[in-house]
Amino acid sequence: MRDGRTLYLGGLLLVCVLLFVASACSAGQQNSSTTNAPTSSLSGRASSQLGILAAGSVLTWIALAGEDGHVASERFEAGSVEGLTDFGNVYGSGEGAFSLAAGLGVMGRLGNRPALTNASMDLGTSLLATSAAALAIKVSVRRTRPNGGPYSFPSGHTAVAFTTATVLEEHFGWRIGIPAYAAAGLTGIARMEDRKHFLSDVVAGATIGIVVGRAVPSRLGGSRCSLVAEGTRVGFRLRL
Repeated sequence: MRDGRTLYLGGLLLVCVLLFVASACSAGQQNSSTTNAPTSSLSGRASSQLGILAAGSVLTWIALAGEDGHVASERFEAGSVEGLTDFGNVYGSGEGAFSLAAGLGVMGRLGNRPALTNASMDLGTSLLATSAAALAIKVSVRRTRPNGGPYSFPSGHTAVAFTTATVLEEHFGWRIGIPAYAAAGLTGIARMEDRKHFLSDVVAGATIGIVVGRAVPSRLGGSRCSLVAEGTRVGFRLRL
């Protein structure tokens, strides 16, 4: 299969995954509108979720159209912002993100602070969902990285970083959200500087991260996702 067709398949998969998550979030919010949340607020949130989905998908396609599938992006020269991008690579790593989720949980339990415990649960659940979505698309698309490696589309590190930033902003507001999103942006730059990803990979990863991060709004009293295990089966449960 030619590279263009492969990317077309990947784009369709990306849209399908994001539509599924957005629909689940919207359904949970509509159901909760009869209990403890204003209908206008919930419908506005669902609309913004779909807006992010649409904008991210369009930007991904625009980035794809302007890329050469065989030439690495030269937008960032190696070493130009090395210290900052090193931090971005750590921030977007699974180890770093899950460690943050675990740390929030420990502080919440030891300090009897339910807000931190809830943030920990939401972050952990969102990271699992993001990782699963990104991996499924990577394996299906099999786009070659700028450095010649496999599984370029989308950027998993960027998806994880933007999921983390989104959940932190949801729970703690923009004072935490702004620096968290700045760090997520550094992650995207780092992946391109290291020739691990193209711009379209990064944009797609950011879109996945934001949409999934907003789909676990426990602090709003809406839908609540949780990881469940029954026998040998493991999956997600959406509690409305």
